[in-house]
Amino acid sequence: MALCDRLEAQKEDAAAAHEMLVKALLGTLTQSQTAAEFQKNWLRIASSSGSLFASFASLFSTESSIDALKQTILQLAVMGKLVPQNPKDEPANELLKRIKIEKEKLVKAGKIRKDKEQSKILDADALYDLPKGWEWKSLLNCSKLVTDGEHLTPERTRDTTQVPLVTAKNVRDGYLDLGNTDFVPQKIAEKCWGRCKPEKNDILVVSVGATTGRLSICKAEIDMVIVRSVTLIKPLFINVEYLALALKSPFLQKMIWKGVKQNAQPCLYLSVSQALSIPVPPLAEQSRIVAKVDELMALCDSLKEHLTKYNALHEHLATALVEKAVTA
Repeated sequence: MALCDRLEAQKEDAAAAHEMLVKALLGTLTQSQTAAEFQKNWLRIASSSGSLFASFASLFSTESSIDALKQTILQLAVMGKLVPQNPKDEPANELLKRIKIEKEKLVKAGKIRKDKEQSKILDADALYDLPKGWEWKSLLNCSKLVTDGEHLTPERTRDTTQVPLVTAKNVRDGYLDLGNTDFVPQKIAEKCWGRCKPEKNDILVVSVGATTGRLSICKAEIDMVIVRSVTLIKPLFINVEYLALALKSPFLQKMIWKGVKQNAQPCLYLSVSQALSIPVPPLAEQSRIVAKVDELMALCDSLKEHLTKYNALHEHLATALVEKAVTA
């Protein structure tokens, strides 16, 4: 038993040292001031020789370290450090001008309301320096519409052929789970859609409860009604995948929770959601960032799968050795 205690203590010490190492190495990436410094720090965790998977597998050998790597990837993405900038890309301010012009057209056509405070962004003092060609802009100024769902729960029906009623529990991390919903009669749903109607490529964000900030993109055309606990974002000309990963980044998640009101349960008010500060890259770079994030996230998933198999094999061998010792 004393030997077991020493083994356990050694394992805990090794885990603590490993966690500190991972935190320090990942921290150097986000804190890099120049491209050369970033490249130097990147090579500390991703050897230039051999596969990236092998390099990562030797360092990110626990679930928590792989999760930390995922968060760092998202943060690097919205800091402009994940892919190189191309000076030939149209700068973000031109994209933002087109968004503004289009919104003015939609206002004149009576399709959306005029923004109350077009220049407002949240917590300007916390913003970091962006690469050349990027711009800080509020979420509302990047979107055709940012609103929430019905404040009073609409009339419901047991008829499962009617329209699903989507609440915070249905918005999962990266997907919509409509396996457990209430339903709203079609006529009631049509009235609700006068306020807002989720459509394909819209973003749904949880705005009430412990999972506030969790989000998903509407991947398909599905009729649904949302309630107050879900915020609807309709991007305008912005790459929806980029906007979603920006909202998932540690910087934006921290900003979201800083703006949350802690009443009976956490609540992110609509005015705060609309004012969230979004780092906007050139449109072409948005696509490159999304592709790189997808590539690295797939690598992280492979690391987790590899870790699960390794742990299962390790546990099987340990059990077999113990059983053999007991029966010897």
